[in-house]
Formats: sequence, structure tokens, C-alpha cells
Amino acid sequence: QDYLSRLASFSPMTWFNKPIAISGAECARHGWRNDGNDRVRCDSCKERVTVSVHATLNESSKLAVAAKFKQQLTKTGHSDMCPWRDQAVALALIQLPGSSAFEVLADCQARLDSLQRCAVLPEIDTAFLTSAPVAALCLAVHWPPSQSLHPAVVLAACGWQAM
Repeated sequence: QDYLSRLASFSPMTWFNKPIAISGAECARHGWRNDGNDRVRCDSCKERVTVSVHATLNESSKLAVAAKFKQQLTKTGHSDMCPWRDQAVALALIQLPGSSAFEVLADCQARLDSLQRCAVLPEIDTAFLTSAPVAALCLAVHWPPSQSLHPAVVLAACGWQAM
């Protein structure tokens, strides 16, 4: 419950444009609470860290900045005696109920099946389908690079379902 309270403190208004390595969920796992624009505070040691990632940075620069801040969020930003230093909430403890990998895939397949029965689907920008985030997602789920993404697959992955 403490984790969920810390996680709820993060808002797009005050914690925006952060790579996944320093997302609100990751910060909350390491004891941090959002404490203002680009700033977090540890619940235990009360230390504060300001994390600024400029929107003008390219992707590799953002990742380099994220790695630097990740070190602060997991180790050096906490006081020497802080229980969160080098510790995190285990991923198994924060997994949402009913969201095992099997269930997620089965739900996605059911949504895909419903969408494939549709005569017409919304158009998806082809630039989006070939973007870096989609390519990373395809790699993560072992989607064959030679197989193109049908709009129904993308819509199902995003939670769409036909009525």
C-alpha cells in the first residue's frame, strides 16, 4: 500500500518525459515520492533529488541521462543509513492481481479475435507502426521482424475490442 501511495504521487504535470528506467513506477519502487516539478523525496531519509530530462535530447542522450539519475535514485540519492539504499520493492509484490503473462496474452488474443471480425478498422499511421517504441515492443514480445503489423494487432495491444 505504501508503494501505491508513492506511485499515486506522480503526475504528468510534475513528472513528464522520463525514460522508463526513471519512471514514476521505478522511483516509487525505490522509496521515492513525487515532490514537485521533476523532484522526488524519499519517504524514509527525506533526501530530495531533482531529475531533469530535457525534451530536446535525442533518445541515446536521454538514456545516458536516465542511467545517471537511476544511480541517484537507487543508491547515492538516499542517505547512507536509508533502508531504500540499494533496495527496491520486489516486482512480484507490485504485480497487479489477475495480470499474469498468460492472462495478459489470452486477453489480448481475445481482443484481437474480436477486431479481426470487423469489416473496417481505424487507420493507424504507418510512421507509428515503424517507430522506435513500436519496434522495441515488437522485439520484447518476439514479433517476427519480417511480419508486418496489422492494425488489429496494434489496437488489441492497446486494449481495443470490438463490440
